[in-house]
Order: sequence, then structure tokens, then C-alpha cells
Amino acid sequence: MKQIALFLVKAKAETACGGIKKTALLLIILISGCVSNRQISGQSSSRQFTFENALNSAIEEIAAKPAIAGSLAVVSITSLSNELTSQIIRLLENRLVNTKNLKLVTRQRIETILAEQKFGLSGWVDDNTAQGIGHILGADYVLTGDLIKPENQYFLNIQIIETETGLLVYSNSFAIKNNELKRYNQLRNEKTMEVNSPPMRF
Repeated sequence: MKQIALFLVKAKAETACGGIKKTALLLIILISGCVSNRQISGQSSSRQFTFENALNSAIEEIAAKPAIAGSLAVVSITSLSNELTSQIIRLLENRLVNTKNLKLVTRQRIETILAEQKFGLSGWVDDNTAQGIGHILGADYVLTGDLIKPENQYFLNIQIIETETGLLVYSNSFAIKNNELKRYNQLRNEKTMEVNSPPMRF
């Protein structure tokens, strides 16, 4: 609003007709830009994903970057449990294997290296460590991610680091629908009840 007020004051102060027209044009551009930015921001912030839709969107974005080409290792995903981590990694790898520009390092080799380095599937791995694991694996790129809940919304963050340079070549955050986690917790509780339930007697 302060910017708009300044433009109005300037418009009144201008005596030349050409100057007033230029000022008015700038004012229109400013207002249009503010409206456009609000609309774009509102659309992006309100969108929520299922896990599958979030991963599909991530893969599409990665595949659209021709500069990301070579071997890639899905190193780690930090989430609520090893079970959920394995599910996310499996979905990721099943989709990444179909991209033309990338060749996946096998899960068995990755898990062997992670075990040697004393890291788990859902253990937190910083950028430097991920880069080092990428060097050991001989991978051109490493993918890491985490599932976080800053307030009342879960976000799945995915990033890709170039092993040679340590540069971040891809990064995005996807808002996950709350019912996705509710469904996961429900299934997890059902499995826990099955494990803890006493054997049936006949």
C-alpha cells in the first residue's frame, strides 16, 4: 500500500502530460503484479498430495531436467518409521527406473554401504555425508529426503545432490494429505494388534 501511495503522490506532482501517463502505467503494472502473485501463491500453497501423487510429480520434474543424467542412488528418507521409509523408497525407485536419463544403483549395494557406514534407511544423512556415500557407490547423484511436520501439516521434502560438486540440483517440498498418515497409522496399529494378539485355540 505504501508503494501505491507513493505512486499516487508522484502522479499529482507530475505536471507534464507524458510524465503522468508513464506514472499511471507503472501503477497499473504494480497492481497487476500484486494480484498475479497472490493468485499463484494461493494455488501452490493450497495443493495437497497423496504420497504417490507427490512422488509422481517429483519424478516428472526430475525427468524434465536433462542436466540430471547418469547414475543415481536413493540414499535415505527420514520418516516416521523404517516401514514407511521402505515404502516411500520403493515407490521412488519403481518410478525412477523408468526415466531415460538415470540409472539406479541397486538397493542391495546401497544397503550394504549404509550398513558399513552405520546408517539406517530412515537415519538422517546430511549433505556432506550423502555426497561421501555417493562417492563410495560411484553414483553421479544421490537422492535424500525427509517427512516433516512443522505445524499441523506433513511435508515430504526431496532433494538430489551432484556427487562430484556437492551442488543441490533438485529440491522440492510436497504437502501431504493428512488422511495419508491417518491411513498409515491405522494399518500400522492393525498390524501391531495382530502381532500382539494371543494365538487362537481350537
